Amino acid sequence: MRLYRQLQKQSIAELEGCEVTASHVLVRMLRLQQLTGGFLVDDNGDRHQVNTAKLDALDEIVESLVIDEGKKLIIFSRFLSEMDAIEYMLKGKLVGNRLSMVRIDGSVKS
Repeated sequence: MRLYRQLQKQSIAELEGCEVTASHVLVRMLRLQQLTGGFLVDDNGDRHQVNTAKLDALDEIVESLVIDEGKKLIIFSRFLSEMDAIEYMLKGKLVGNRLSMVRIDGSVKS
C-alpha cells in the first residue's frame, strides 16, 4: 500500500535501487493497476513482485470453491506477471488434487 500511495502521489517509486517512473497520466494508471496486481516493471523492464495480497485472496477462493466444493472457476487477469504467478499457484494446488487448469492468453493461436 505504501508503494501505491507513493506512486499515486509522486509518480515515482523506488524498488531496491531501481526507479519506476510514470510521467504520463495513462502510464500512471497502468503502473497503479500493475501495483494492485502485485507487480511493477521498473524502467529497465525488470519485473518486481511487491505484494501477494490478490494472490493470497485467490488462493483462499480456489481452496474453498474448487478444492473443497468441486466447483469450476474462471479467472481473468490483465498482466502476464499476474498470470504467471496465478498459474504457478494453481499448478501446485491442483496437481495434488488431481485437478487441471487451462491458461488462455494472447500467445494462444486460433
